[in-house]
Amino acid sequence: MQYLVGEFASFLQQFETALQPKMLLASVLGTILGIIWGALPALSTTMAMALLIGFSSVMDLHAAVMFLLAVYMGSTFGGSISAIFVNIPGTPAAICTAIEGFPLAKQGKGGQALGMAILASTIGNLAGMIYLFFFFPLILALALKFGAWEMFLLAVLGILLCGNLTGERPIKGWISGWVGLLISVIGLDPVNAHPRFTFGIKELYGGPGFVPIMIGLFGLAEVFRVLPERSPYTIPYKVGGIMPSLRALPAIAKTALRSGIIGATIGAIPPLGPDIAAFVCYGIAKRRARSPELEKYGRGSLDGIAAAETGNNACVGGTLLPLLTIGIPGGVVAALYMGALNLHNVVVGPMIEFNHPGLVHFHYAALLIGSLFNYVIAILIAKPTIKLLATPRQILMPLLIPLCVIGSYASGVSMFDVYVMLLSAIAGYALNRNGVPLAPLCMGIILGPLADTSFRRAIAIFQGQPPWIVLTRPVGVVLLLIVGWAAYDGIVRSLRVQR
Repeated sequence: MQYLVGEFASFLQQFETALQPKMLLASVLGTILGIIWGALPALSTTMAMALLIGFSSVMDLHAAVMFLLAVYMGSTFGGSISAIFVNIPGTPAAICTAIEGFPLAKQGKGGQALGMAILASTIGNLAGMIYLFFFFPLILALALKFGAWEMFLLAVLGILLCGNLTGERPIKGWISGWVGLLISVIGLDPVNAHPRFTFGIKELYGGPGFVPIMIGLFGLAEVFRVLPERSPYTIPYKVGGIMPSLRALPAIAKTALRSGIIGATIGAIPPLGPDIAAFVCYGIAKRRARSPELEKYGRGSLDGIAAAETGNNACVGGTLLPLLTIGIPGGVVAALYMGALNLHNVVVGPMIEFNHPGLVHFHYAALLIGSLFNYVIAILIAKPTIKLLATPRQILMPLLIPLCVIGSYASGVSMFDVYVMLLSAIAGYALNRNGVPLAPLCMGIILGPLADTSFRRAIAIFQGQPPWIVLTRPVGVVLLLIVGWAAYDGIVRSLRVQR
């Protein structure tokens, strides 16, 4: 009890910091950009984070946290706008919302569907924050027992799982992840400061740059892919009122509570994310529905929208749990956020509370304030955002190219970063056309330094001892078994698809 009182007191102190005008402005700006970005079908949460990381690098640490978490939450919700009104999910996490929201829009009840999405997303964001608040100390206590060998296995496991969950052929995902690992070791060796794969290019001594690579892979490459596509969007003339009705809260309370817990838990399992959380929560809600609500599923169910939107938004807090405690991102967007923290010299993991006291509690405050702003701003800008959906891609996508260039240049104030971004975009476009997923590549780049340094430390620790010494560490044995299972599952699935 005394521990919880201390945690709450620290939270209040950081909450006071988050109420400064500069912090509130960063959160408002991030929410607006996130909602608009998520609503436009040609864009995505991943692209939003990749492009805006460069701009957050010029902010101080706390303002950057407020800004990027607001972008994360806003873009996760924003996908529901296009999902409901044009049946094109702005983000993959909004697919289930489209299944139930678009039929309601055709019935002239699009405003009600959007109001429910706004209410459910707010509940989900708050559920994710509460989940992070209560489970962070528990996972942190466990993480403090991890040694170099366990951290290496965690990094390998993150890449393997990401490869397993990004397509029918996990081996393609693994290849993408190992390419990311190779990219991550470019630069000076962190132990001996010896150049690796720099080919005499001094600009590569510090590595090729995380931000320009991500902007190229998820920003400019996406522009190249989407630009030729047509976009015959038709927006219903009549939207209706979108103000969420609090009277609907008792009807969805059970669904929202269940979906909030499930969504946050799924977010905490690397590298699952809001897409899977939305499908799982929606599926469970449909199976548990009773008549007459069950008959509405597929034809326009507010309960289905509540389940999907609560689940995918609860993932935001859930993905931060493994990220902040053990340094393993809970998804691609969380990996991008981890890269943004690295730009501010923040090393996430078991020692984060010692190296940056109060930063974790500031995350709680940022999530709470961002959730409230997301609710208010979504109501204010939803209707103007709906009109933006009719913007032709031939106009919208070229406008993103200067943002890609500016974001890359701002990350290191160097034209070399712009060249890296262009090469990454070409590579990302080619990989995408050949069905190679980019998410494991991103995970490999992020987790590569952790795997590299942890493995070398483990070798130094176990030097002169027999190899089976690693089997005397219980946590390491459990992780080794999980790594083996992930590898076996991926190989079996790949062989099955090949047959």
